[in-house]
Amino acid sequence: MRCDLTMPGTSIGDALFTKTQQRLLSLIYGHPDQSLYLNELVRLANIGRGTVVRELAKLTDSGLVVMTRQATRTTIRRTRTTRSSMS
Repeated sequence: MRCDLTMPGTSIGDALFTKTQQRLLSLIYGHPDQSLYLNELVRLANIGRGTVVRELAKLTDSGLVVMTRQATRTTIRRTRTTRSSMS
């Protein structure tokens, strides 16, 4: 008897991240050499500010993104990794 545990049509991204997180990560990692302002990310993602802040907190806690507060602005960028930090 053969047991097939694969789920057709399910990508790794779908299994690991919500659609909102996928959208945010694609925007953030799509601009690898620049930071995005929180308001800019809300506008580009077309998602409510509260949802973006909540999901960014999760992504920040997981180490995938970095949020920096500068006066009245919050910037978001991808985490920069090096070979030595990946070993």
